[in-house]
Amino acid sequence: MFRKKIRSGLKKKVRYLACALMLLMLGLGVLSNAVATTPREHAHVCEGCSAHQLTPSSILKLSGVIPLAFRSIQTPKLPGTPATPTSPPVPTAPVCPHPSTSLAYHSGTQHKSVCSECGIDVSFQNHTGSYVYVDASNDKFTCTVCNYQSTTSHTYGAGTPASGGVNHTQTCSKCSYQKTSAHVFDTYAYTSSNHQRKCSACGFVESTTTAHTYNQYVNNGSTHTAYCVCGVTVTSSHNYQYTWYDANGHTLSCVCSSYTEAHSLTLTYVNSSQHFYACDCGYNGWQNHVNNFITFNQSGHKIGCECSPSLGSAASHTYNSNNVCTVCGYKNTPCSYWGSHSYTVVVETAPQGHRLGCACAPNNHYIFGEHTFSGNTCTICGYTK
Repeated sequence: MFRKKIRSGLKKKVRYLACALMLLMLGLGVLSNAVATTPREHAHVCEGCSAHQLTPSSILKLSGVIPLAFRSIQTPKLPGTPATPTSPPVPTAPVCPHPSTSLAYHSGTQHKSVCSECGIDVSFQNHTGSYVYVDASNDKFTCTVCNYQSTTSHTYGAGTPASGGVNHTQTCSKCSYQKTSAHVFDTYAYTSSNHQRKCSACGFVESTTTAHTYNQYVNNGSTHTAYCVCGVTVTSSHNYQYTWYDANGHTLSCVCSSYTEAHSLTLTYVNSSQHFYACDCGYNGWQNHVNNFITFNQSGHKIGCECSPSLGSAASHTYNSNNVCTVCGYKNTPCSYWGSHSYTVVVETAPQGHRLGCACAPNNHYIFGEHTFSGNTCTICGYTK
């Protein structure tokens, strides 16, 4: 009986010691907050490894009774509601405070600060320093922070004309080196009528004046634009001239373009067997008469050479079943105005003659006739030779 009391008292002391140990570990932060494991029990997870768990039942092996200290921190659940376990926290990597850094080269324009503890690039800065003369072509840059060095070509600004009008002086904007060189005349100063060469490096303009010379042209269609080497432009109308011909045609050329076309021949009667032909381009010659020019009216037609239609042979019309002459194409139809056609409307004029139509249908009822000149003007159609 006495032993039972002693054993019972020891169990109570062990329970209280377990409760005190659990509370102490929670207070020191060794164990995380409670995580439900069963509807009636919870566990505390080790924050160091997230693997070890400590439950009241694992501590109190001596009794199935959960002390009051543990009951007070249980998550209350409705009867029959299963506990919802939560994921353990993911441990975070330690953050380096970068207690000290060292300088290192990064690129041709920057250096960087590198952490001496973790090796991470902490920051980047542009190089700062100065240039010194190396030779007539180069200078050298040295960064005063990281001692980075690079060799570059001189950078020159606008030049200053030197006395004598032959040279100019230019200063490097980085190392202040000065060089003297000859003018570079690749631009111009100009007026509407002339131009002067100009140095692009220093702006010096030479005294010699030269008249504009146009050696480049652009065809705009009805006009063309001429360009001088100095940049002045002039736009004007075309001036086509005959530059070449043969039996098939001739070529007309302007300063901007050229084109080829057929001859426009003027025929002049010479004798009963020949006429003289000529084009404005200079092409000309003698040719036998060709009897294919036809004039006609109501009474008949005349076939002859177009150099002199009046010398052709006259003949009566030969009509087919449609009342159309099979030789000249004249159509024998009555006039809707007067019964007989009256050819008074000028339809077409040409050097060889004219075409007169009837007012009823000038393009359908017409005749060809020769000019009747009074001076240089035809008294019938108004053609001027």
